[in-house]
Amino acid sequence: MKKALLLILVVLFNIHWLFSQDIIIPQNGDDIRAKNVQIYRDSITYFDFDIPDGSQKVISIPDIYMIQFENGNSVSFSSKHNDSKWRLPEFIKPRKDYKGNYYMIGQMLGASDNYVYTLFQVQARFGEKQGLGFHFGYGFITNLFGSVPVFCTGVKFYPYKDFYINGQVMSFGYKLSNLYDSGPKIGYSLLAGYNFYWGKKVDIGVTPEIGFMYNPYFISPGKYLKTIQCTVFLKL
Repeated sequence: MKKALLLILVVLFNIHWLFSQDIIIPQNGDDIRAKNVQIYRDSITYFDFDIPDGSQKVISIPDIYMIQFENGNSVSFSSKHNDSKWRLPEFIKPRKDYKGNYYMIGQMLGASDNYVYTLFQVQARFGEKQGLGFHFGYGFITNLFGSVPVFCTGVKFYPYKDFYINGQVMSFGYKLSNLYDSGPKIGYSLLAGYNFYWGKKVDIGVTPEIGFMYNPYFISPGKYLKTIQCTVFLKL
């Protein structure tokens, strides 16, 4: 009787020993049997259950899916079964911080009531959430009757982050057709736009704009036309 009671106690002790362990389930790889798991802000520490006298080990929190403790409680850090094809690519995830100083180079294409234009542009933005920007560009403006070179420069006011008001002055070059005067003329425009960009060290982006433009070549003096333009750029 005593031997049977002793055997039962030994079995119960072994069962308790078998289950008195924490289980660390990593994002990848086999489960880890552990003891003395401690959770910190960026990592956890533990001792190997099978080598209790061994050295303490460390795992980063992003590498852990779940910890199941010996008392039945558990802590989950992220979903292990999320299919990666549904995750946003790293380069288009929203930024947690904002850096207002940057440079841009790109190609702009625009259109109005009776002409189209394209320019190569260099731009710079300075400031924090509010800032100022400057840009320069050179290209051509065209309608059914002819084409002339155009140089533009302007100032952008950024009231909040990448939204801006753009005031620019354009110098339309010497005639390429007998339809126009021989000397250059000055035009100007006022537009509103937003810089959208994605990436890390070097971003790619687009800048849609809408507003009004005065072009002395293709419209009657004093007449303003609605215009839209978009720039594809690299942000440095």
